[in-house]
Amino acid sequence: NMWRRRLALELWRRLKDESRVRVLTPKEIEGHALYVYPLIVNEGVDRVAFVRRLRTMGVEAREGYSTPLHRLPAFKDARRAPLPVGEELEDQRLVLLFQVRPPAKAVHMRWLAACIQAALGKK
Repeated sequence: NMWRRRLALELWRRLKDESRVRVLTPKEIEGHALYVYPLIVNEGVDRVAFVRRLRTMGVEAREGYSTPLHRLPAFKDARRAPLPVGEELEDQRLVLLFQVRPPAKAVHMRWLAACIQAALGKK
């Protein structure tokens, strides 16, 4: 987990000033297992096209979860309130990255950040 957090911090360093995506801050990274890395595309970014471009560069990425936890049949009776933020993230803005884990190194996070910026296209 510590290794994943160090990789996530490297990715944050590379993308913290990128206005078209939101990366986890050091405070948000602290204490998390990060079994996948959640990248949030901001409004105006076509998530489908973005993920497609990442994949053509060899980046393992997915548009959100296959089925969000709150939509699983086992939890249908447990849902008591609307979840508009979660719904928007899942439906439009959440991208899951799978490279932010061992055995990756800082150099791989630099490559991943460059791929993300390239997939976003020039400003």
